[in-house]
Amino acid sequence: MEGSKSVFKYLIFILVLGLNFFFAKSQSLYGGFETYGRYEGLYHSGINTIMEDSKGFIWVGASDGLVRTEGVFFDSFSKNNTFLSSLTDNTINCIAEDINKNVIWVGTSIGGINRFDITKKDSINFYIKTDTSNVKGYVSVNTIYQIDSTKFIVGTQSQGAYYFYPDQNTFIRLGDVYKDENNFPQRIYNINKGDEYIWMCTSVGLLQFDLQGELLHTFYFQGSSFLDKSSGDDKVVIDIIELDHNTVEFISGNALFSFNWKENKLERLFQSGHEIRFSCFQKDDKGYWLGTINHGLIYYNKSNNSTVYYDKHQGENSIPNDIIKDLKICQDNSVLWIATRDGLAKYDYHKSKFLQFDIEKLTDNEVNSVFALAKDSHDNYWFNSLEGFFYKAKENEKFSKVDAVGKKYILKIFEDTSSNLWILSTTGLIKHDIIKDTYDFIDFKCNGYLCKDINFITDYANIEGDHILWLISRVGLIKFDLNTEAYKVFPIAEPEKVNSYRYTSLQFSNDNKNIWIGSRGGELIKFNIDKETYKNIDINALQADTYKPCIILDLAVDSMDNVWIATFGSGMLLFDEASNKVSFDMAEDVLESYVYGIVSDDNGYFWISTNQGILRVNQKDRSRKLYTKRDGTYCSEFNDGSYYKTKDGNILFGGINGFIEFDPDKIYKNTYVPEIHISSYSENNNNTIYGSEILEDVRYDVDSAITVHGDSELTMYASVINYSQCNDNRLKWKLEGYDDDWRDGYAFQTLNYSNLKKGSFVLRVKGINNDGVESKSEATLIINVKSRLIDTTLFQIFLVLLIVAIILTLIRVRALWQKSQKALLIERVNEKTEALTALNQELEESRNKIYNQKTELEIHRNYLEEIVELRTADLEQAKLKAEESDKLKTSFLANLSHEIRTPMNAIIGFSNLLMTGEFEEEQQKHFLNVINQSSESLLALINDIIDISRIETGNIELIRQDTNIPNLIQEVTDELKFEKKSEDVEFMQAYQLSDSDLDIYIDRYRLKQIISNLLRNAFKFTPEGHVKITVKSADKKSLIEAGFSLNGIDESDFNPILFVIEDTGIGIKEKDQKLIFEPFQKAQDKKKLYEGMGLGLSIVRNLVDLFGGDIIVKSAYNEGTVFSFYINKFKNKA
Repeated sequence: MEGSKSVFKYLIFILVLGLNFFFAKSQSLYGGFETYGRYEGLYHSGINTIMEDSKGFIWVGASDGLVRTEGVFFDSFSKNNTFLSSLTDNTINCIAEDINKNVIWVGTSIGGINRFDITKKDSINFYIKTDTSNVKGYVSVNTIYQIDSTKFIVGTQSQGAYYFYPDQNTFIRLGDVYKDENNFPQRIYNINKGDEYIWMCTSVGLLQFDLQGELLHTFYFQGSSFLDKSSGDDKVVIDIIELDHNTVEFISGNALFSFNWKENKLERLFQSGHEIRFSCFQKDDKGYWLGTINHGLIYYNKSNNSTVYYDKHQGENSIPNDIIKDLKICQDNSVLWIATRDGLAKYDYHKSKFLQFDIEKLTDNEVNSVFALAKDSHDNYWFNSLEGFFYKAKENEKFSKVDAVGKKYILKIFEDTSSNLWILSTTGLIKHDIIKDTYDFIDFKCNGYLCKDINFITDYANIEGDHILWLISRVGLIKFDLNTEAYKVFPIAEPEKVNSYRYTSLQFSNDNKNIWIGSRGGELIKFNIDKETYKNIDINALQADTYKPCIILDLAVDSMDNVWIATFGSGMLLFDEASNKVSFDMAEDVLESYVYGIVSDDNGYFWISTNQGILRVNQKDRSRKLYTKRDGTYCSEFNDGSYYKTKDGNILFGGINGFIEFDPDKIYKNTYVPEIHISSYSENNNNTIYGSEILEDVRYDVDSAITVHGDSELTMYASVINYSQCNDNRLKWKLEGYDDDWRDGYAFQTLNYSNLKKGSFVLRVKGINNDGVESKSEATLIINVKSRLIDTTLFQIFLVLLIVAIILTLIRVRALWQKSQKALLIERVNEKTEALTALNQELEESRNKIYNQKTELEIHRNYLEEIVELRTADLEQAKLKAEESDKLKTSFLANLSHEIRTPMNAIIGFSNLLMTGEFEEEQQKHFLNVINQSSESLLALINDIIDISRIETGNIELIRQDTNIPNLIQEVTDELKFEKKSEDVEFMQAYQLSDSDLDIYIDRYRLKQIISNLLRNAFKFTPEGHVKITVKSADKKSLIEAGFSLNGIDESDFNPILFVIEDTGIGIKEKDQKLIFEPFQKAQDKKKLYEGMGLGLSIVRNLVDLFGGDIIVKSAYNEGTVFSFYINKFKNKA
């Protein structure tokens, strides 16, 4: 037997509202359909029968199984070939509850009768023997009625009726018991029990039984009368209800009848068209629900003799299928269940708490959204839309457009005490006399202001009974006398400062001395009536921290003088004038974002339209109750300004789709006291598969106590029996011994507990209906939690003994194995000992030889390792030098190509220009000068390359001659005059030479080369400041003070002269100061690429070295550089 609960919770019903107008008048103003299908968790489509059990659960027999529901969860039971005790057939024709409340009797199409025990989830099957004339080979059971614990009456499709004794597994045909009856019926449709009798509906009429199941009378139905004997043309009776001990009502064919059987009086109550045939019916307080075979559902109102037909083609207000199989009214005649070929439906008499107006239907699809809205004292309805202004008189069915208003756009409507409607529009005020049906148009004027601004009227304020009507336009307030139509305008701003946005709401203060004005621009304005002055309050500034623009849609003033501000996007704000602060206490949940309108009733409540529905708020304690679409608020979205309070206190709200009306004092509250049951539970969330769906496998033996394991995940289901708006049913529960406080939630929630400790717990559950009515009693369940097997003492003792036994066994096995291995080893050792002794002598001899060889090899190995280490170090160093040389040469070649290309391009370019002969003499001299300079640059570059090559190969020679140092330096400076350098640089010279040091014997060319390179670099990298050269006689001490290292210098042959070249240029970074003396290396800067080959300073260093001297550099980046070098005037390395 499959016993499963739908995993998908019943969260949202498919609401079927929008009742048609005739139905609203004839049956219920507030009723509505709901359908159940796969989305709600009902996976069975073809519903054949419905039964309500003694606990209030609804049982549904389908063409593919048995289902139990309380409107939220669906428990599924079906045939399963794996279990012998499952249902014998999934096509369920009828259901009856046994006197034992946990047993259900199920009549099937081909599987006979099943006695199904829900607590055990098993079935006992009983089959009716087929007649020889039954070519089908099975007996279909249509109806079952239990007389007592041992006796039933069973009606079949083709073999008549039987007495059934399940204890004896015996079926006795009624035709065999009552043989005197002629033409005993072979097809039985229904068996219904009344207070006095049991009635059987058959293919020939009615059979009457007493309450003990004894046949009293057979009424053969002829269509217009009953006979005591069959006429051979008897008519079927499908369904019946006993009214009293004399009268029954039944259906046959296409008619509903009343039959006084004692007086044999038959009355036809209702008859449909000839093509319609009834299948079942139910009766409520006003009339009858009639199911048809193929034409949907009919409601016949007996009190006013009106009829409404429902079929699947009526859009939202429809049933799943036109084939109605069964009907069942339950819960104090407030809910009708409908079984159809394509699913289950329910009609809730109190589905909506609001009177709904489907504006599309009421305007023949001309309008789909309502804005300004009113209901006058004559019960006429008025509303404005984008399509125009519409009106419906009390006696009319639909709305019609008011042509007299034309294309004026209406914003608000007000009715005075004289049956006049005052209609506020964007182009003025309109007066409509309801009784005379006349329209007068009133225009306002104000000096200096545009007519379109003064006549853009958006709201009004009026003290009830007063003849003064306050209006608000773009210009400001208008004080209008309803009797004389005189008016006075109070502009808010100068004409040039009139707001382009509109003022949206007017509200009197509680003392009626001030008027509050709201605007779409976020301004809240207070108007003092006596002083005729305005006070502006910028709500945007007061709520600047929220970063939300305040678009005010409506205002209200509560009994504490707080101003309630309904906004578009910022929620509901509260303004306290005393503190000049805006509170956001109400701007949460439903009132967090979009709030459209506020209407105050006569009992201290605000009714507020929001995106989520209509919210009722107590002005004093601010308690709330939200009414949503499930309650019948109907509009998919409300519109600002679309609300109205009538003279008798009714409230209207409008929006997309239409509008609603309600009396705040008479909103229906469901007073039905629900029953509560703990219906099922599961351990460890076991699932089963039903078709393509996943269902949870649950247990149902939960009447008083259950026993579970401590490591289980326990899931329990509680059922609140209330079928009106059952998706809003709620639970309160507490597990005594575990929970400290009561928990609460919706009825579709599961009660989950896991890892409960060993002991006994009591689960207490209360049910609450959709309107907050709590069940009188609690459902309780004792939960006995067993220790886990591993936690029991016996298991722990067993586990210890098992471990000890295993250890002892392992020790014993190991000992035996070791003994056998020892004997085997001794034998093998003796065999090998002799052989090893002989081999030992040979090995000793060989060992000595090997030892000698090893010693020699060790000596050679150590020697080779030393050689390898030395060679490896040399090779590694050579490798590094080769890699570095390769990199430097690559860089050198790249720089060389660039340095050569630049002067060569100049030489070739200007030579070509000269050959054209097109330039004047002065230009030709300039070109020759450029060619000359480029040639000298190229020559200098080549000389540098030659010099560095000679230095590296050691082939450079020093040619000494007498040299005057000041003259030499002057030659260098003269040559540098022609080179490009900054004009902002001052060149300075200083000499501190002894007379003997003015003229020295040295290689004049090479010394000049050193000084020239250093000065050229100084000028090149000094944009401003100065370049200075200082030459002075020196000794060892002064050189050390200058920063030179003179270790190992022989002072006997040491006559140094110190040269210092300093500049205020860009300086050299510390990391580059050693690098610059290496060949092909230059200082690096990511932002600037320095010209040159990187050879000059390398040549300088080598030449200084040849002169027996040294060179050092001191520099600070961006501050300047000092190059210092000395030469030994007597040193000669050449």
